[in-house]
Amino acid sequence: MRAPLRLLLIPVALLVLGGIVWINVAKLGVTRETAEIVKQNQSLEAQIAQLDARLADLRSKVYTGAEASGMVLPTSDKTTRLQGGAATIR
Repeated sequence: MRAPLRLLLIPVALLVLGGIVWINVAKLGVTRETAEIVKQNQSLEAQIAQLDARLADLRSKVYTGAEASGMVLPTSDKTTRLQGGAATIR
C-alpha cells in the first residue's frame, strides 16, 4: 500500500507547484495592467490640468473683454430681470 501512495504523491506535488506558478503569472498580469491604468490616470490628470488652465485663461479674457465694454458682475446674489414688450420677428 505504500507504493501507490508514493506514486500519487508526485503528481499531487506537481499539481500544487503548477498552481503556485499559475497564480504568480496571473499576479504579474494584474500588476502590469494596474501599472498601465496608473499611467493612463496620470496622463488624464495632466490633460485635465491643462484644460483647467486653458479654461481659466479663456474666462479671464471674457471677463476682461466684458469689463472693457462696460459690463460688470453684480455685487450681490440678487438678479433683476428686465421687463420687455412683445418681440416681433420679421
